[in-house]
Amino acid sequence: MPPQRPTFPRDPQPEKAHVGPLDWRKLVEWLSEDGVISSAEAERTIARCSQVQSAQHPLIRLASVSMTRVADGKPLDIETIAQWLAGRAGLNYLRIDPLKVDVGKVADTMSAVYAERHKVLPVQVTPQEVVIATSEPFITDWVSEVERQAKRSVRLVVANPQEITKFTVEFLRWPNPSRRRSKQVEIPVRPALSNWLS
Repeated sequence: MPPQRPTFPRDPQPEKAHVGPLDWRKLVEWLSEDGVISSAEAERTIARCSQVQSAQHPLIRLASVSMTRVADGKPLDIETIAQWLAGRAGLNYLRIDPLKVDVGKVADTMSAVYAERHKVLPVQVTPQEVVIATSEPFITDWVSEVERQAKRSVRLVVANPQEITKFTVEFLRWPNPSRRRSKQVEIPVRPALSNWLS
């Protein structure tokens, strides 16, 4: 049975004003604004997360508290929250498939240390562009540097931060990555969110 797309009450509005790292409080506010969670659920989540400081990525932290989705009463997992965030940021969402990544090419784009610092991961290199997965879509001050070094434009997509961390090790820290080349990842065009929102 094919996986079902998550449903949201209304199309997330691309967030243009926010700049900087994600904050779990802000994410909860946006989820409530977009009708993904109720205001009561937002208050409960804020009260719960405020009790303990955490160094976890905000998406991982919010997924761990199992917020209830208004549409169907199901808990919000990290994939669903990341897909919603992509809509908020006006970007495509990508589920990283390591079998479709040309590891030799992406490994030439940046070092593992650089990728880990910015919470990003190159997933495709073409003659015209580098497609880079990020879990921090509102931090883009590094983009011009990569474009200058790669001599290509950068296109951002949002991905699960756990996948970015996992595959940064596999793609960028693996010895002799050129020996592990496979065909490049294909970045699907994100369908208009309004097409699958209830």
